[in-house]
Amino acid sequence: MIRKYKQVSADNLAALLRHQGVPEEMVEKIASEKRDLTISKSGNTYTYQIISPNNTREITFELGTEFTESFPNGWNVKSVFTVDGNRLVRTVKGEKETTVVHELNGNELRVVSTSGPVVAVRTYARQKYKNFTGKFKLTSSDNFDALLRHLGVAEDYINKIKDQSQELEITKSGNGYSIKTTTASGTREQKFELGKEYTETFPNGGSAPSLVVADGNRLIQTLKTEKEMKIVREFNGNELRVTSTSGPVVAVRTYARQ
Repeated sequence: MIRKYKQVSADNLAALLRHQGVPEEMVEKIASEKRDLTISKSGNTYTYQIISPNNTREITFELGTEFTESFPNGWNVKSVFTVDGNRLVRTVKGEKETTVVHELNGNELRVVSTSGPVVAVRTYARQKYKNFTGKFKLTSSDNFDALLRHLGVAEDYINKIKDQSQELEITKSGNGYSIKTTTASGTREQKFELGKEYTETFPNGGSAPSLVVADGNRLIQTLKTEKEMKIVREFNGNELRVTSTSGPVVAVRTYARQ
């Protein structure tokens, strides 16, 4: 189920919200909005992100472990996620207990919410990933040396690599991706699956947990180093724009498709 989904339909949601005691002025607003869902995994921890036109809500959990879930209206309730075959089951233990069953069949995710006698259904379509593969050559670099200094890279190494030409090759095999980075200093390869945490190794011998997810035409990587870094690879036609952010420092490198 690790993927991004877009809502295509909703049935009886307003009745469910009324049954749960949601104020009437909020019922139609919530029932009529279309949502995106993103489910990702890092180690044993899952992240369930609900994206609507008015807000984004994120739930982090481990299977079978009860946690406190907070809602936009201020409610705080106990929840637990479990797996039953091809179904992800969420039990919300509020005043009116609700069971939310996520069932994936092919590219359709059907989410059935039941509270007492009321049943509501949302249906989502699994989003296809953009073709991220190809060969790319570095054409411009802005603020890269400042980013390296912020990350604690030695000055002599910064001077060595900051102006080097660079080529990227992104390939896909099954569910796995590979990004090969080639410079005058050599070639480095990172292999990963979308939504699954892996260990990335650096040229200096260090390593850090890393996670890559897809969002439309972007590959978004989070590196959990001492100074966490977010790398957004955005694909627009024949241009690849790579924006790296760590703390207050932002560096941008642009590549041309070969």
